[in-house]
Amino acid sequence: MIEIRRATRDDWVTIMELYTAANHEIDTRYGRGVSMALLTDGIEHALSNDDAVFVAWDDQALASTPIGVIAWTHTPLCREGQVVGFGTYVEPEFRRQGVASMLRACAAEHCRQKGYKTIEGIAGVANVAGLQSVLSDGFAIVGYLVEKQL
Repeated sequence: MIEIRRATRDDWVTIMELYTAANHEIDTRYGRGVSMALLTDGIEHALSNDDAVFVAWDDQALASTPIGVIAWTHTPLCREGQVVGFGTYVEPEFRRQGVASMLRACAAEHCRQKGYKTIEGIAGVANVAGLQSVLSDGFAIVGYLVEKQL
């Protein structure tokens, strides 16, 4: 059985292990990971701000195993009523089972209760499964992230 639990500071190591695995996968698959310092700051801000940080757990084994994570927070750079996502990650063997949607639903409800109105995030163009997942959860493509090498 998959259980989604709101994370606390006691879950810090688990959260960071999951995001480190996510970053490694992004770097390996797409050739560019994200800044771990940015992720760390964002998650710290989310926990300090009582925003949405949730961990998915597989309770089928003898001990609960963390299998996914999500973090959404309102940063000082956000518009009023907006939160930004720091990624949704699910361990590969648990994908295509609705875990990411469960995490997003819990995060969305938490943010809704806090009065937030919108969530913005980034899904890499090469991450077709990730794009399909967020689109099926009601997200819309509203722009493109562009980059130029200097």
